Amino acid sequence: RLAARFNFMTEHIQNLIYNISQKEKQRHDAELRALHYQINPHLMLNTLNAIQWKAKISGNNEIQHMIFHLTKVLTESLNYTEELISLNEELITVNHFLKIQEYRFGTVFRYEQDVPEPLRQCLIPRMSLQPLVENIFFHAFSDGEGVIRLSVRQKDHTMIMELQDDGMGIPDHKYPMFYKPPVP
Repeated sequence: RLAARFNFMTEHIQNLIYNISQKEKQRHDAELRALHYQINPHLMLNTLNAIQWKAKISGNNEIQHMIFHLTKVLTESLNYTEELISLNEELITVNHFLKIQEYRFGTVFRYEQDVPEPLRQCLIPRMSLQPLVENIFFHAFSDGEGVIRLSVRQKDHTMIMELQDDGMGIPDHKYPMFYKPPVP
C-alpha cells in the first residue's frame, strides 16, 4: 500500500512538473507574440521596399543599397519562427549590418573573421552575434574607425566565439569589482 501511494505521488509530481514546463513554454511564446505584434513588420518592410524601388528608379544607388541591407537585417530580427539558426546565417546578417555601417562611415573600419567552414553549420540563437557587432559601433568606435575581429573555434564539444575590437574600451570604473579585463 505504501509503495502504491509512493508511485502515485511520484506520478503526480511528474505531471505537475510537466504542466509547469508547458505553462512556462506557453508564457514564453505569448511574450514573443506580444513583442512581435507591437509593430507590424509587414507594413514596415513593405514601406522600406517601396522606398528602395523609388531610390532605384531615381538612380540613387547608395540609398537603394542601404535600404536593401537594412531590410535584410530587420527581416532577421523580426523572424520569430526559428529560435536557432546556423552560424552562417547569422554571419550573413552581420555582413548586411556591416554594409549599412560602411555606407554610414565609409571604409574606415575593417572586419576580419576566422570561422572554420565546419563550424558555420552549428546552430546558435538567432540575433545573438549581430547586436554585439552593433554595440561596437555605438560604444567602441566614436567615428566608425577601427578593426573588428571575429574568431570562432571548437574546444571539445563547445563552440567558442570571440568578438574583439580596437575601440576606446570601457573605463575601469565601469567594470564590476569581480572582473578585470585581461591585460594584452
